[in-house]
Amino acid sequence: MSRMNYLRTGRARRAAFGLRSATILLTATLAAAACSTTSSAGGGSANGASAKVYTARASILQAPGTQEYNYFKAFADMAAKLSGNRIVFKLYPNSVLGTQDASVGQLQADTVQFVDDTYTAADTLVPNTDLMTLPGIWTSAGQFTRAWNGGQLGDLVNKELEAKGVVGLGAAYLGNQDIAAKKPITSVADMSGLKIRVLTGPYLALAAKHLGMTAVNVSVSELVTSVGTGLINSVAQATSTLYSSKRYQLFKYVARARFYPANIGILASAKFYNSLPADLQKDLMKAGYAVSDKLSAGADQADNEAVTLLQKAGLTVTTLPAGQQALMASKIAQPVFALWKQNNGATALNLALNQK
Repeated sequence: MSRMNYLRTGRARRAAFGLRSATILLTATLAAAACSTTSSAGGGSANGASAKVYTARASILQAPGTQEYNYFKAFADMAAKLSGNRIVFKLYPNSVLGTQDASVGQLQADTVQFVDDTYTAADTLVPNTDLMTLPGIWTSAGQFTRAWNGGQLGDLVNKELEAKGVVGLGAAYLGNQDIAAKKPITSVADMSGLKIRVLTGPYLALAAKHLGMTAVNVSVSELVTSVGTGLINSVAQATSTLYSSKRYQLFKYVARARFYPANIGILASAKFYNSLPADLQKDLMKAGYAVSDKLSAGADQADNEAVTLLQKAGLTVTTLPAGQQALMASKIAQPVFALWKQNNGATALNLALNQK
């Protein structure tokens, strides 16, 4: 069953019993009726004799206690509850099942069933996922979630993802990626020479180039080593995530530069998802959208609170002046949008730009 048909009601399956007496027949009929009532209420229940339990492995890229881990845990808890515990999640944090680079292939192969990941991890399969992080589009949490969690853009991209063996179950807006570095950044000129870790894709690399930076793609699990070896000397990171992940310990300065949108999502194996009954598919989608919208709504407050915590931890946090923000935009918007249209056309981009 495809994801787009998950709302259709399935036909109940009833087992046939060979009964030898009217008493046994009456008892069996009452028991079957009780099971049917239980299974149809509140998204199903594991108490029904015919209710199959599905076990899923979830690869969590971050450590317990981080914003990313808590996000997926909230999703798993809600989905389990909605399903009447017919979906059982086994969480594997700290990238122990594989890095972000491996995650999409694992979903396609169904060796893991869920991962907390940005949709952009699948950009080599579905280029339109890079719209999530394209500079110059997303200005608020509401605009972002309305587009991606059930909006026209999200539906378009999810069809493309499912055709490649992956299902998107919701995306959360985390504010904007600021810049953490070993030197102070108070202007666009100060960005020159930075070797900055950004998400994958040609558009962020192009944007970094136009700001005088060199984009470097490394897994989050390799950040400490990459800073230590000098492969990178800065990172684009949402301020709240920078604090919760403790990556701030690698740097001394944070510039609130609003470089590009920060987000996270929940991706699932299409093979696993499509093996589920329609009601459980609905439960997963409902939980994914709900936790994503909730996290998005608190993004700005979380960033502001993180600034105070970073300052208490000894970091210098500055906000790029409005004039420098405008200069950043003027340097990167035109070349980035032009490259996008050249590579992908304007259909999905216009859906994003027209989202209110």
